[in-house]
Amino acid sequence: MEGFRILEITQPSEIHVTTNQLTVDQIIEPKKKRKISIPLEDLELLICTGANIRLSTMALSVLSENKIGVVYNGRQFLEGRQPNSFFFNFVMISGRRCLCELLPSSIL
Repeated sequence: MEGFRILEITQPSEIHVTTNQLTVDQIIEPKKKRKISIPLEDLELLICTGANIRLSTMALSVLSENKIGVVYNGRQFLEGRQPNSFFFNFVMISGRRCLCELLPSSIL
């Protein structure tokens, strides 16, 4: 089953993947965090909007392996421009690399 949730993170956070769960540690105050966990199988797309959102390369790799797209929206996006980065899983079709069918039509 493919994911059905789109998660947008807009507050300073640290993102990890452990035991097939995406874990988001939101930094509420300097020494106070709120932890959120979501099963990877439920996720279709992760959108990170704003500064101070940390995602490790290992987490990015696991998200890609699970066909979960990642979009980074930085300062330019908040000023009304395009998102900064898209990360999507690649698949091989007839010996060519093609974007996975994960891209929503609104992005294309």
